[in-house]
Order: sequence, then structure tokens, then C-alpha cells
Amino acid sequence: MRRVLTVCLLAVCALSCRGTEEAAPTPSPSATMSSCARQGAIRWTGYTSEHALIAVSPVVEVAEDDGPVAFPLLHVREVVPRLDASEPVHAERIFQSLEKREGLDLARPGTTSATQERQGFQDVDHDGAGQFVSALSVRRVEADFTFDCAGTAKVHGHVTTWHSGAGASLECGHTNGSSKWSRWTRQAYDLACSGTTSSRSTA
Repeated sequence: MRRVLTVCLLAVCALSCRGTEEAAPTPSPSATMSSCARQGAIRWTGYTSEHALIAVSPVVEVAEDDGPVAFPLLHVREVVPRLDASEPVHAERIFQSLEKREGLDLARPGTTSATQERQGFQDVDHDGAGQFVSALSVRRVEADFTFDCAGTAKVHGHVTTWHSGAGASLECGHTNGSSKWSRWTRQAYDLACSGTTSSRSTA
């Protein structure tokens, strides 16, 4: 059985020194019920949705006949769902409204993007030999809202959440087409491939 050895020292330095983890959410009045309950219109502004890098592997040397290779994932950042509002609102109603706009299931407070890293590695089957890294992202969603509650003042707030993103396999030293890479892909390449080396052995 072939065993892929990774060079963790340099990768851990790159990730520990450059990676940032978002601050844990602070208590918000949005978690409680208010007179708005399930009534009132919700209007969204300042909407953004983009991939965010959450984990990347060290460089792994892959031989042409290796077949599927397990790439260990190292944590880069965590997207923490939260809802902040000027007054208490029905949190689930807010998230359901944003889901309708996004068209996909969205994570609720208490379920961070770290849940996507539970497996701890990604299996990738390469067609050729080289030095490769594997990366993982989620789609980070943020938006401002105004909740028009009948008989009360407008409630203003902000939501941060995420849903499943994408994975990428990158070969160090090969940047053909990199002008079309997304920001999270470029960040993964820069973190893992810049100045790194790798090793491998068989057993």
C-alpha cells in the first residue's frame, strides 16, 4: 500500500500565520420572539454571496500510478452564522426569507462552516504526477434586512451565514488559466504552494 507523506511544517506555518478565524458570535436579541412574530414584510439590501476558503491541504507529491490520494485538510477560517437586529425578531422567519432569495438551504446559528471539515481529508484521483494541493470552500452569504412589523417601528438587521461551496485540486508550479481563478482558489494556491516542498514514500 502506498502511503503519502506530507510536509506539514511549512504548511502549518503558512496557515497559522496567514489564516484568520472569524470571531465567535456575541449574544443577539434576534434569537428571541417579538411582537413581529411571523407577520410583516422583509426587505433585503446589501446582498453578497461568494466562496470563502475554509481549508487547504499541505503539498502532496503524487506519482502517476498512485490512484486516489487522501489530502489532509488544515483549517484556514470559519464562517459563523449570526443574526444581529435593532430589536428582537423571529430568527427563523428571517433565515427562511433569505433562503428563498438564495434558493438553497442556509446554515443556522450554531452550525459553523467547520462542519464541512469533519472528514479531515479529501480523496482525489489524479491523471498525472506532480505536487498537488486540495482546497475546500463554502459559499458565504451576507445581507442587510428591514423587517416591517405592523404597529411597530421598522427593525433593521444583518445576517451572515453559509451553504456548501466547492473543492479544488491545484498543481503547484502550474498556473495556466490562473487569470480566471476565483479569489478563494488563488488564496489556496498562495498559502499552500508558495515556496513549499513535499515528500512521499511507499510501504
